[in-house]
Amino acid sequence: MDPQYPEHFLYAGTGEHYFWNGTTTYYLMGWEDDAVIRQAIDRLAALKVNRLRVLVYGRNEDRPWGQPVKTTPDFKLYLNPWPAARPDDVRNPAFDLKRFNVAFWQKYERMLCHARERDVMVSAICLAEPGVVYALYLPSPMQMTVKLAGANSYRARWFNPRTGHWIKLPEEATGPQWTSPKPPGDGDWALLLTTCEQLHPPSEKP
Repeated sequence: MDPQYPEHFLYAGTGEHYFWNGTTTYYLMGWEDDAVIRQAIDRLAALKVNRLRVLVYGRNEDRPWGQPVKTTPDFKLYLNPWPAARPDDVRNPAFDLKRFNVAFWQKYERMLCHARERDVMVSAICLAEPGVVYALYLPSPMQMTVKLAGANSYRARWFNPRTGHWIKLPEEATGPQWTSPKPPGDGDWALLLTTCEQLHPPSEKP
């Protein structure tokens, strides 16, 4: 904190003023090549961008987004955080919601590691089917607060992308607002809340 201007922050060690400079890179994870993702982060970091908003899940057909955006062999305008019977079908991928696509989450973790090395914060944009399922991503061990639809109770599971293991939370999540405990270990974690028995992982760690 700047002692002369308490509303300003300073970097420890250098005394340089910190300026919150964020941008949207929703489909950053649509690139197939990790090197392209790293180059994008490097370019933005060089421009003093220090926060990126990145989708965990999204599916869009080719259409103009200010400028033409199209799926190519190198870039997809859709993401597959779960295994899918039809991963390239934008409208009906037939996800297996009881499992995570481990390769996708490992790729996401590599992106986060590179962003941290460049002193860039990533805000993961998560997803939900309100009243049915909520998937949350925590880039570091922290509590997460989520608004839940209706008066339903939701069974909760941690997912460790490093091991592929699930861990059941002892208590159900209830609305209209619920705050999770911290994850049971270091690193990044995913959290799945669901009301549907068929969406539960087949096996869990006690």
